[in-house]
Amino acid sequence: MFLKILLLSLLIPFCIAIDTVTANESLPDSGILLSKESNFALGFFSPISSRYRYLGIWYNKLLPEQTVVWVANRENPINDSSGALSMSSDGNLVLHASTDQNFPIWSTNVSLKGRNACKAQLLDSGNLVLVQNERIVWQSFDYPTDTMLPGIRLGLDLKNGFNRFLTSWRSADDPGIGDFSFKLNPTGSPQFFLYKGLIPYWRGNPWTPSVSPTIPQYLFRHGSAGCVRKQQQTSMCRNREGFIKVAGVKLPDTSIASSMNKSMSSFGCEQLCLRNCSCKAFAISDFEMKGVYCLTWYGELMDMTEYRGGSDLYVRVDKIELAEYAKKRSFLKKKRVLAIPVLSAAFTIFIIAIFAFLWLRKKKKMGEKRKGLFPTMVGNELLENREYTDLPFFNLRTVSTATNNFSPANRLGRGGFGTVYKGQLHNGQEIAVKRLSQSSVQGIEEFKNEVTLIAKLQHRNLVKLLGCCIQGEEQMLIYEYLPNKSLDYFIFDQKERSVLCWSKRFDIIVGIARGILYLHHDSRLRIIHRDLKTSNVLLDADMNPKISDFGIARIFIGDEAQDQTKRIVGTYGYMAPEYVVFGKFSTKSDVFSFGVILLEILCGKKNSSCYMEDLSLNLIGHVWELWRRERALDIVDSCLKESSLPLEVMRCIQIGLLCVQEDARDRPTMPNVVLMLNGETFLPSPKQPAFIFKRNCSDPNLSEPGVLNGSLNDVTITEIDAR
Repeated sequence: MFLKILLLSLLIPFCIAIDTVTANESLPDSGILLSKESNFALGFFSPISSRYRYLGIWYNKLLPEQTVVWVANRENPINDSSGALSMSSDGNLVLHASTDQNFPIWSTNVSLKGRNACKAQLLDSGNLVLVQNERIVWQSFDYPTDTMLPGIRLGLDLKNGFNRFLTSWRSADDPGIGDFSFKLNPTGSPQFFLYKGLIPYWRGNPWTPSVSPTIPQYLFRHGSAGCVRKQQQTSMCRNREGFIKVAGVKLPDTSIASSMNKSMSSFGCEQLCLRNCSCKAFAISDFEMKGVYCLTWYGELMDMTEYRGGSDLYVRVDKIELAEYAKKRSFLKKKRVLAIPVLSAAFTIFIIAIFAFLWLRKKKKMGEKRKGLFPTMVGNELLENREYTDLPFFNLRTVSTATNNFSPANRLGRGGFGTVYKGQLHNGQEIAVKRLSQSSVQGIEEFKNEVTLIAKLQHRNLVKLLGCCIQGEEQMLIYEYLPNKSLDYFIFDQKERSVLCWSKRFDIIVGIARGILYLHHDSRLRIIHRDLKTSNVLLDADMNPKISDFGIARIFIGDEAQDQTKRIVGTYGYMAPEYVVFGKFSTKSDVFSFGVILLEILCGKKNSSCYMEDLSLNLIGHVWELWRRERALDIVDSCLKESSLPLEVMRCIQIGLLCVQEDARDRPTMPNVVLMLNGETFLPSPKQPAFIFKRNCSDPNLSEPGVLNGSLNDVTITEIDAR
C-alpha cells in the first residue's frame, strides 16, 4: 500500500497543467505551457515544410489540428531548436536563442521595477499575461497577429503605421449576436471574413458598404457589438432563395441544431432546409464519428472558426445575393479560362529565361575564377538542404564578436582553405573558427564536404563541429577549441618532443587508431579520410588526439570497398602507392597513412627525412633496413630511452611496417590494428613496404620532397601554427 501511494504521488505532478513561468524558470524549445483548463497551449512550433521555430499560442482541445492564434517572433524566426522563453533581470519576458543570448529575438519591452513578484501566465481565454504584484502589466491580447479571440480589444495605433481594428467579440452566451472571424491582411489593414448574411454592428448602427465603402472610424475607436444578420432585400421563404458554400470552417454550435438526420444526401438535406423558412444553414458531416448526418440550424450561427481541413457549411441567402454570388463565380471562371494561355506563355518565357541564365552563368564561370557569388550559392544550398538542419547556424555578428572582429591577434593558422581564428562565445566557451577565403578556388567544395560529413560524426577522437555560419559571402565552420595545437608541433620539435613520454605517445597512437576505426566501421557512414597526417591530428588539454580536416574525405555506401579518382589530392609521404599511381583509394589507404604516422611518433622524425646511414629516401625505408638487420629499436626517439618498454615498442614498429606494406591486400584492417595494439592477436612478419628508394642526400634539388599538384597542403588548412 505504501508503494502504491508513493507511486501515485510521483505521478500526480505530471497530470497537472503548468500555466505559469516565474522569474527563476524558463520555457525551452521542448517545453509547453497549458492553460488551467487546457484550452490553449503556449510553446515552440514549426509551420508545415519549414525548419524555422516560432513561439506561439494555439488551440489545445477545440480543433483537431494545431491552429495557431498568436505568434511572438513572426518576423524573427529561430534557425534551430535552441530557443527559450525566460524572464530578464528587469522583469520582461524575453525570447532568445542559445547561440546569441545577448540579443533577444523578442521581448515584452515594458517598464518594470525589477522582476520581483513577476510571473507570466497563460489564461484559458488564450491570453498570455505578464503580472507584477497581481497587476497585469502586459498581455498578448493587446498585440494580436492574425486571429481575434473573444475578449480582444484593439485600438487605432498610429505608431505602428497601420489600423488595428477594435472589436469586442461576444461569446455564444450573449443572445442575439452572431459570430464572425477577423484577420489582418498583408498590408496590416483590417479585413473581415464575415459569414454570408452577417454584417458588423455597433450601437444599433449596422455597417453598410453603400454608405461607407470602408469600415467607419467609430468601429475603430469604440469597438463592435459583434455581428447581426443582414436585412434581406427580399423575402427568403420560397422566393428563389438558395445556399452559398462556406468552405473550411468549424461548424456552428451543434447544441442549437434542431435537426440531425442520418444517411441523407446533400440534395435531400438542402431540400429539407428549404422547406422550413426558419432554417438558416445546413451541412453534411460525420458527426462525432457516429455516421454521416444532415445537420440543420434554425438560430444564429455561433462559434464558427476558419481552419484548414474544416467542413463545408451551406448558408441560406436571398435570390439577389445568390445572383451576385453566381455572377462573381462566373467572372472568376472566365478569368481562370483566360489565365490558361497567359500562364502558358509566361511559363514558356520563364523556361527560356532559365536556360539563358544557366548558359550565361556557365560561360561566366569558364571565363573567370569563382568570386563572391559562387560561395553565396553554396551557402544557400546548405541552408535550404534539410540534410543539414541538425547543424546549429551561428549569425555573423556572434562569430565576429567572439573573434574580436577576426583580429590578427586571434589568428591560429592559415592554409589554402582560408584562416583559423580563436574565439570565445558570450557564455565563455572557446571556439576555433575556420573561415573560407573569398579568393579560395578549391576550398568551396571542401567546405561543403566537411559540413556534410563531420556534422554526422560524434567520437571522442574526432574534432567536434559546433556549427557553421553562412551569411552573404561569409562561410565559416565553428569547432571546439583544442589548446595543445597539432601532433606535429610536439614530435618534430627538439624542445617540445620531450613533453610526450612513451606512455603518452602510445595513448595517442591508440586514440588515432580508434578514431579511424570509427570512421571505417562504427559510424553510420563508412568514411575514407584520405588526408591523415600528424598535422591533422589535434591535441586537447589532456593530450588526447582528435582527427580533423575532412575536406577531401569520401563516403562509401553499403558494401563498397574502394573507389577511383582522377583528382589526386593529399600530401606526399602519407599517401598509399595505389592512390598515388592509379588513383585507387579504400580503407587500406587510411591504414597506410596511419602506419606512417605511427612510425613518425616512434622516431620523432618526418617520413620525408633523409638518413645518411643507409641513404634511404624516407623514414619507411630507414625503418625497413634496420628491421632487416634486427636493429629496429635504433629508430626510437632518443628522449624515449628511459620511459619506453622495448617489447611494446617492437610491437608498434612491427604494426607500423605491416600498415605500410606495398600491396593493399597485405595490410591489416583497422579492427585488426586495434587488436594488435592491445596485444590481443598474432603479428605476422611484414613484407617489403612501399616507396623503398635510395638517393644522394647531397643533391640540393632532392633535399625536400614535392607535393602533388592540387595537394591539400594548398587546399585545406594543414599547416596550422596553433589551434
